[in-house]
Amino acid sequence: MSESLLAAALFPFERVASDLADLPIAARRALDHAGARLSLDGWRSLSIDLRRRVAVYGAATVVDIGAVTVLLRRAQPGPQTIDRVTDPDPITPPAPMTRALGAPRSLDGRTWARLRPLDRYALAHAHRRSVARNDSNILSEAFDFIVPRVSSAPPPRSVPPPAPRSPGEARAESIRPAFEDPVVREVERAAAAADAGRARAAQSPGGYYQSSRPPFDARRRRRVGSAGSAGAAALGAGPGARAGVGPSASGAPTSDLPPAGAASEAGALSSHLSSSGEARMVDVGAKEITARRAVAAGSVRARRETLLRLTRNETPKGEVLATARVAGIMAAKRTHELIPLCHPLPLTKVAVLLDVDVANQRVNVTAIAETVARTGVEMEALTAVTVACLTIYDMLKGIDREMVVSEVRLLEKSGGRTGPWRREEP
Repeated sequence: MSESLLAAALFPFERVASDLADLPIAARRALDHAGARLSLDGWRSLSIDLRRRVAVYGAATVVDIGAVTVLLRRAQPGPQTIDRVTDPDPITPPAPMTRALGAPRSLDGRTWARLRPLDRYALAHAHRRSVARNDSNILSEAFDFIVPRVSSAPPPRSVPPPAPRSPGEARAESIRPAFEDPVVREVERAAAAADAGRARAAQSPGGYYQSSRPPFDARRRRRVGSAGSAGAAALGAGPGARAGVGPSASGAPTSDLPPAGAASEAGALSSHLSSSGEARMVDVGAKEITARRAVAAGSVRARRETLLRLTRNETPKGEVLATARVAGIMAAKRTHELIPLCHPLPLTKVAVLLDVDVANQRVNVTAIAETVARTGVEMEALTAVTVACLTIYDMLKGIDREMVVSEVRLLEKSGGRTGPWRREEP
């Protein structure tokens, strides 16, 4: 790792040792963005290299939450899940902090906006510590290092506009990490292997999650019996398989069957239809019980004045964000009542995260749904996001009827037969 990257992530007034035995402010920002709380013992259980990487991720303009989460899996004891804590408003400094600074150390909006996100987070963190310890020197020391450095920096030079890029290229550029991190890939592989081992252990004799029915592959083999490849092909064709619809004597598929390599896809599609073509709830009783997780996101675009009133809690219907969070959680729990053919699931976790982005004039909504079951929780996460967005609209429509709910999408899922998946395109 480049030492310059690490140097940019640490502040002299933190007085953190070179081995980062105590959490630096940048690491605290990474944990807050990832919605994780880590004990000091857990932090020190990480190698020095991993601690440095977490700090560097926390210093980035946009924290790579996925990478931070993967690194934290190495901690013993592991992190606790909390609500995500976002950065302070990039436009207006917190009023309690400006009052605490007083006249000698005034902080106007223009200077505040020029700070790095980590600088703004560090000042807000220093303010909280100064209040908790009743020591104003903590905030003053942070201010005296951060603000003069930014105020004395030359204004940015004008540069020609970049060449037009496709949406995919723009997103790839926005999420590109500050450095290539082979350690993250190694930790991801180790974590995936550990998750697979736990899933196998749960299905072993004496495991917690036992199915009264044999695994799907075993049942499939018994049904096929001695029919060989012809019987397997007929079974893969779904409930509608009949004489004349199957492989020919030479083994080649007839025109009624999908091309080679598409059998699994066709089977997955046909499982939602009865033999007469009617929609039905899929029988998932033969599937393995595994830990499943889905993350979905969406946004509500609104006028800047609307969002400023929202941040100041000056809205006609009261607590907008708290109401939207509860609405999203309740909606996830009732997804099977709203979406036809969805299975009711024993949800182990539903988290709805709300981020008021005044600069981009939107409220970003993210939902995380988890379960240990035989089918996935994608619809629960998407339903939570949608209902939370609609609740925000309902709470604010009295002052802004031009709001737009948009970009409701699945970001990632894990667990089940298909394994992990993550959205790459914008």
